[in-house]
Amino acid sequence: MKEKKPLKKLRKKQNQILATLQMMSRKEITKILRCKVNALCVIEIHSRDTVDRMYKMGCMSVTAFEWFSQLKFYWDREREDCYIRQTNTNSIYTYEYIGNSGRLVITPLTDRCYITLTTALHLFRGGSPQGPAGTGKTETTKDLGRALARWVVVTNCSDGLDYKSMAKCFAGIAQSGCWGCFDEFNRINIEVLSVVAQQILAVLLALSLNQKRFVFEGSDIKLDGNCGIFITMNPGYAGRTELPDNLKSMFRPIAMCVPDSLIIAENTLFSDGFTAYKINAKKVFTLYQLAMQQLSKQDHYDFGLRSMVALLRYAGVKRRAYPNLPEQEMVILAMRDMNVARLTAKDVPLFDGIMRDIFPDVDIPTLDYEMLETAITAEMRILSLQPTKAALHKVIQTYETKNSRHSSILLGDTNTAKSVSWKILAATLSRLHREKVPGFENVQTYPMNPKALTLGELYGEYNLATGEWKDGVLSSIMRTTCQDESPDQKWIIFDGPVDAVWIENLNSVMDDNKLLTLVNSERISMPSQVSLLIETLDLAVASPATVSRNGIVYNDYKDWGWWPYVNSWLESITDIEYRESLRRHFFNILTPVLELKRVHLVEGQSVRGQELTGVRSMCRLLGLLPAPLPPMPDQEDNEGFSKMRFLFALIWSVCATLEEESRRKFDNWVREHEGIFPLKDTVYDYYVDERLRQFKSWEDKLPDNWRYNPNLGFHTILVPTVEFIRVQMVALEAVRAGHGILVGGSTGTGKTFLLQGTLASLDPERYSTQVINMSAQTTAANVQDIIEARLEKRTKGNYVPAGGKRMIAFMDDINMPVRDEYGSQPPLELVRLWYDYGYWFDRQKQWRKNVKDMVLCGAAGPPGGARSPLPPRLLSCFHAFFLPPPTQQQLVKIFGTMLSQHLQDFDEETKTVGKIVLQATIDMFNNIVAKLLPTPSKMHYLFNLRDISKIFQGLLRSNKDYQNTKPRFLRLWVHECFRVFSDRLTEEKDRDWFMNHITEMLGKHFELTFHALCPSKSPPLFGHFLNPFEVYDDLNDPAALRKYIANQMEEYNSCPGVVKMDLVLFKDAIEHICRIVRVISQPRGHMLCVGIGGSGRQSLTRVASYICECNSYQIVVTKTYGIKDFREDLKTLYTSCGVDTKKTTFIFCDTQIVEETFTEIVNNLLSSGEITNLYKPDEFEDIKSALEKPMKAANLMQTNEMVYLFLVERVRANMHIVLCFSPIGDDFRNRIRQYPALINATTTNWFLEWPREALLEVAYKFLEGVELLASITGPRVRRKESLVESREDIMRASVASIMSLIHSSVGQYSAKMWREMRRTNYVTPTNYLELVSGYKEIVKPKKERLEEALESLRMKQQILAEARAKLRELSEMIARLQKEYDEKVAQKEELERKSRMLQLKLERAEALITGLSGERERWEVTVERLDKEFENLPGDCLIATGFIAYLGPFVSEYRESLMFDWFNEVCNETLPVTMDLSMKVFLLDDATLRDWNYMGLPDDNFSAENGIIVVRATRWPLAVDPQGQALIWISRLEEKNDIQIVDFGQPNYLKIMETCLSAGQPIIVQNVGEVLDPSIAPILDKAIVKIGHDLVIKFNEKMVPYNTNFKMYLTTKLGNPVYTPETLTKTTMVNFAVKEQGLTSQLLSIVVRKERPQLETMKDNLVMTIAKNKKTLVDLENDLLRIMYESQVPLLENEELFITLQTSQRTSLEVKEALITSQVTEKEIDTARQGYVPVAVRASVLFFALNDLSRIDPMYQFSLDAYIDLFTYSIDRSPKSGELEDRINNLNEFHTFSVYKNTCRALFERHKLLLSFHMVSRILFQAGKMSSHEYLFLLKGGVVLDRSEQPDNPTSALTYINTFISGTFASQSDSN
Repeated sequence: MKEKKPLKKLRKKQNQILATLQMMSRKEITKILRCKVNALCVIEIHSRDTVDRMYKMGCMSVTAFEWFSQLKFYWDREREDCYIRQTNTNSIYTYEYIGNSGRLVITPLTDRCYITLTTALHLFRGGSPQGPAGTGKTETTKDLGRALARWVVVTNCSDGLDYKSMAKCFAGIAQSGCWGCFDEFNRINIEVLSVVAQQILAVLLALSLNQKRFVFEGSDIKLDGNCGIFITMNPGYAGRTELPDNLKSMFRPIAMCVPDSLIIAENTLFSDGFTAYKINAKKVFTLYQLAMQQLSKQDHYDFGLRSMVALLRYAGVKRRAYPNLPEQEMVILAMRDMNVARLTAKDVPLFDGIMRDIFPDVDIPTLDYEMLETAITAEMRILSLQPTKAALHKVIQTYETKNSRHSSILLGDTNTAKSVSWKILAATLSRLHREKVPGFENVQTYPMNPKALTLGELYGEYNLATGEWKDGVLSSIMRTTCQDESPDQKWIIFDGPVDAVWIENLNSVMDDNKLLTLVNSERISMPSQVSLLIETLDLAVASPATVSRNGIVYNDYKDWGWWPYVNSWLESITDIEYRESLRRHFFNILTPVLELKRVHLVEGQSVRGQELTGVRSMCRLLGLLPAPLPPMPDQEDNEGFSKMRFLFALIWSVCATLEEESRRKFDNWVREHEGIFPLKDTVYDYYVDERLRQFKSWEDKLPDNWRYNPNLGFHTILVPTVEFIRVQMVALEAVRAGHGILVGGSTGTGKTFLLQGTLASLDPERYSTQVINMSAQTTAANVQDIIEARLEKRTKGNYVPAGGKRMIAFMDDINMPVRDEYGSQPPLELVRLWYDYGYWFDRQKQWRKNVKDMVLCGAAGPPGGARSPLPPRLLSCFHAFFLPPPTQQQLVKIFGTMLSQHLQDFDEETKTVGKIVLQATIDMFNNIVAKLLPTPSKMHYLFNLRDISKIFQGLLRSNKDYQNTKPRFLRLWVHECFRVFSDRLTEEKDRDWFMNHITEMLGKHFELTFHALCPSKSPPLFGHFLNPFEVYDDLNDPAALRKYIANQMEEYNSCPGVVKMDLVLFKDAIEHICRIVRVISQPRGHMLCVGIGGSGRQSLTRVASYICECNSYQIVVTKTYGIKDFREDLKTLYTSCGVDTKKTTFIFCDTQIVEETFTEIVNNLLSSGEITNLYKPDEFEDIKSALEKPMKAANLMQTNEMVYLFLVERVRANMHIVLCFSPIGDDFRNRIRQYPALINATTTNWFLEWPREALLEVAYKFLEGVELLASITGPRVRRKESLVESREDIMRASVASIMSLIHSSVGQYSAKMWREMRRTNYVTPTNYLELVSGYKEIVKPKKERLEEALESLRMKQQILAEARAKLRELSEMIARLQKEYDEKVAQKEELERKSRMLQLKLERAEALITGLSGERERWEVTVERLDKEFENLPGDCLIATGFIAYLGPFVSEYRESLMFDWFNEVCNETLPVTMDLSMKVFLLDDATLRDWNYMGLPDDNFSAENGIIVVRATRWPLAVDPQGQALIWISRLEEKNDIQIVDFGQPNYLKIMETCLSAGQPIIVQNVGEVLDPSIAPILDKAIVKIGHDLVIKFNEKMVPYNTNFKMYLTTKLGNPVYTPETLTKTTMVNFAVKEQGLTSQLLSIVVRKERPQLETMKDNLVMTIAKNKKTLVDLENDLLRIMYESQVPLLENEELFITLQTSQRTSLEVKEALITSQVTEKEIDTARQGYVPVAVRASVLFFALNDLSRIDPMYQFSLDAYIDLFTYSIDRSPKSGELEDRINNLNEFHTFSVYKNTCRALFERHKLLLSFHMVSRILFQAGKMSSHEYLFLLKGGVVLDRSEQPDNPTSALTYINTFISGTFASQSDSN
């Protein structure tokens, strides 16, 4: 094109077209046509603007970028098809019918997004628009699809999507050729995204290859090349995840910023027919800019694009509705109606001011809502509501907001008429429809509370086990309403908290898509007659994406106040005089009281509610009383009487929630302003006597001469007090009237007692009660199930309490349920749903369940810990009371009453002491509460009035025949104080403080010292079991107590089928048994035993249970054990206790908590004894039959309810729960916070570390009978018996002392190892028991071996002596024969024969003497060595036993330090010991070690020690084996025994283990995690039972024969696992992590074998030869001894002996020579191998450099096998050289680079530099070329703490850089 004129002409034509379209939009046209015209306007405006821009820029060529970058449509005449081009991309128009939908206003941002998306498609990638809410991410993608005629399927992603659902979507997209737009893609869980990445890659790869079919998720499907995948994301919002890098790379990102709203505003106004569209658009734009800047910052304010577009559309609607009004007025009207509704009261004037500034000369028009207001007023009058201006205004605002947006939010504090607004609007619209007013339809509402359901229950979910789809409540409602084509309006009401999870799933419903996408790929389109309405308190945690999609109406309490409610209530009073009298009281009294309360008074934390909540409660109280009759002559007149009533109602409603101090202030105010109350006490102490018309004291209501029933349990005692009775009386009236009550107060103030007492006083014929014990983990489903268990169905969907009664559901600790991530509490939202609407939903079938005739009550503790403030909207449902902590006078009244009655028959001295004890206990309690405060490590330091109750419960066990003197009664009191307070203390300093404090209390109140009362200086111990009459008595005879418990334990062990216990009954253990007996011998006594595993919690509990004649019951957890199994086990327990009335102790450990629901159930058991829905209907019928007889005997009716209550009572009477928890980790703290009954319903017994006395006592027991002074030369000669015995006693004491020191020192080093290396190890009593028992065991084998050696030496000496004697005899015989020879020459032949024979014997004797005397010197040295070793055995064995018992988890540095300390301590105790003792030498022989090395055990000292610990440990070995070396070694070690290797993931591993148990085969369980499978717990516990002569073990839910040859080994790949003490008490953890020394040795063998194979082969052969030769020497010696020992003829005549002796001598010489030669050769080979040591060292250093990377990111894990392969590769591929030094350098350089290059492939980019630095640092450290100071300097830089002594900078330019540099180097020089 040569000139611009055609562009100008085209622009003129476009303007004409636009003018025509605008004229059309101003006319009354159909909705469909208007939509078409608007779309054409948008397209033509963009075209015009583009042409105009090209004209101004002078674009004359198609190559100009302004033209090149446009989305252009071409018709190809040859192909008869339409093509779309943009930049260098080319697409085919697909002619997909998109529908008559609007088009997006195209801004420069839209153009850029189009270019990126089309280019992404061209490059076979996806597109990813990213940005904040309202920037057009999804709409731009959809609009591009419309332009290309592609069907765009929008999916609103949620965290419920799994990879299967996504696969369905991608398969559909690929086959249909549509586009998939996945909105909020980063809400999908990261685990799913990793699979989704592969699915998307498969689709994109097939597209890039132009395939027509491809394999997707195992199926061959077709591929349409027009398909596309797009994702949109809101980065940084709640609930979003970071996309994996491999997923990011498949999408081209587009940063979507806030678009040019002005362009959009102009387009929208133009298409709606506004003539002055530019100026009006500018004003709208300016309004929103100023509103964002000047109005307050509120969570619900949104002045973004979505809000602006809604305003502009609304303006267009109004313009067409009022065509005669000026355009500016329409815009003002739209501005006001679309924004004022959301503003707070203080922002409305500001907003009005901004509008006046923008439209200075325009009056805001008023629209006529008369018809609507009339209908609203009529509906409000029907409901007795006040049609105030504010009320009408809010209803109309709601109406207008709903007309402009299909999703709206009603927002505001509780009691601001939100529900009333939408209910009145719905009723109004329905009324107008009935009156045939056009434009109005009937309204159907579908309310729900989304937070009362889980996400799966709300939207539907797949059953993970079966894959079956379960519908959700919302999806069911949406499907029903959206399929209903009737014109009725359907409002889906979400009445509950808004968070960033459930509401985000509705994003595609709330925006213009109006589409709900479910996880099962179902898509529910929402028609125009269906709309969403959300009613909520605030939008604090809602995302901008949610706020921008909704119209918002804000209800401010300031617009309402409390008068409208009061006026409505007053209208319900028919007596006009009484009504007006009350109205005056409201005005004159309530108004100032509310102001006083707001400014000066404080409510209890747990019941702080909104102002109107108290006023409503007050009106309800007043409404319970009829209008007063005319007064009698002597009575108060009605005005005064109504004031009495009014003040009483005011006190027990508005002011019933005040704290104690505020109550005094309120009392003063009332007495200043009203003189109607008596002068005594406070206004809270009086009630209105209706008959006398007077204030009467609440004390008049107390019963006279009240006494408790001593035959009933202590838990039944409720002493009536004024404080309780006044709340009870008011609460009773409220409950009878059907109003729920809530009692708040601090823990232990009697809230539960109060409410239970209140409910117990109701008529049982008319009322039933249901206690719901809330905990942190209580779910909405739990609450629903508990309540529904007591309901029965009447008609369809209607449920009522059984027996036609009204049910009072008491929710104890109502504010305990944990807040979710966004602050809501689902169980409480369920309760509020029922309160507001009378129903909840069936979670399986999604229909409504109307629950009738139920009243909810609650008790709430103070917020803090696990408790939360109650939601204000729930609090407004209750009549609230605050129960202040009881005063000292009240406590004296309560406990004094009980104690006085009990001491009635005691002596006067004891009675007097009893009164003082009361005061002393209260003083002590107050001091303890002030001093012993809870901390994170002492969360159970929670003291409340229950503790005082427990002390007096113990005092009430006193007996007048045993504790009837002051000292005896005080000893009981001291004992109870120790049990209640001291037993829970965790530190010695706390226990010492308590001891001092109780001494102080004794001196202050009783003028006694603790020593005088307890001469033993230990607190007294009480129990009932030693007394013949089972009286709770002082156990002051320790010997008798110990003997009794020992006998009981012996009896227990003799019981059939029990796992025998061998307990050391030291002092602490006996005390723990007595503590447990004290609790479980009392009704409903439960215990919380806290201590680390192995401290004896379970064992001592079993003994205590046996003493109390209780069965012990424990669950057995298996791999598949779950909540169903737990409930079945509890059913067995329940039946045993409740039906069979067997006294049972339920021992429950925290290691058995497979699911946290277990704790929830136990919490309920402790609180109420109930388990919801435990029995099925048929099972419950069996229970009814079993209980029929006892119930008849108790004269009780056999209704279902009564049977259940009777069963629960019997269970609570016979079951005692003992919780055995560990204090280690966060679980204990969290459970204490989350489950109140764990502390409140139990007595805490803290198991401290064993004291030194206990350690010594245990050691003494195991050392009994061990002869520490035995001599190697034979039995001990006792010349001076006393001295010898004394020396042995001293030695035994030394051994015991050292044992205790070993135990404590390991604990200190474990803490040190945690500080320095972050490696965890726990030292438990089990370690100590292994030490003391192992000492005796290792004693024994060493002595046996020494004695064998001694016997061998004795035999050799005896043989030598015999040979010498024979030689002397032969010499004498030869002399005699010589004489005979001279005398008897005639007998020459005979003599010659004898002479030859004797000569032979002589030669043999000489040979025997020569052969054996050669050994004499060695034997004597051996005797001397063995004698010394035998003498050192006590100390050596002690060190060795400690080594095996304790040192497995430690690395070599800590092992060496600990053993050094132990050796020093042994020396200090003068115990004989070998100072240079090596465990490898002492506990292992060379031959065995060599065998182990060949089996794969690394050849270093650390690994040898590990091997010793594994084979000698008495507990099951648990190898920390990250490199897998222990697994290899153990499998080869036990290969001959047919070892089995399994892991917990194998489906048949239990069967394999069962076979091994029976056959005695060893088994390795490999790759265990930090939590061991509970199925192997019986094996870990060694719970072996002897039945007859057979050993059996209960395993895999059956009794399996146990073979004593069975061995189990456990290995873990984790480098630094953290195991619980419970696991470590049952296993011996051994740290097999490779050491540099061991790895260097391995790598040296590898490199020498590769470089000098003959050298390594020679080395191996030499080692084998040396070992074989040494073994040959030993075998020969043994053969010689055997022949001499077994010889049946004289030795000199034994031919075999002399042949063997000659062979032995000859072979011995050869072997010794060979050994010398071999050892010389070995040294030469080692010298040659040393040349390659630098290579092995460098490779070892590099491996550990890689190993350190796991500290940066746990993903960086490196296998030793893979590293060795890399090392071998480096040896093969590195440059060769004839010179060894060059070869070494080549190897090191090549391998270092190989390690770096290969490792970098697995690293994030940011870590690569760190790797190179760390490798270099490690190499320099090893070479000694870098110091730790230099290393730290490079890491941290220099920091100068004191510049005053720093030398001046020599330069004049003292810049920051110079200062920094000089400071840095100064610090470096200082550090050097």
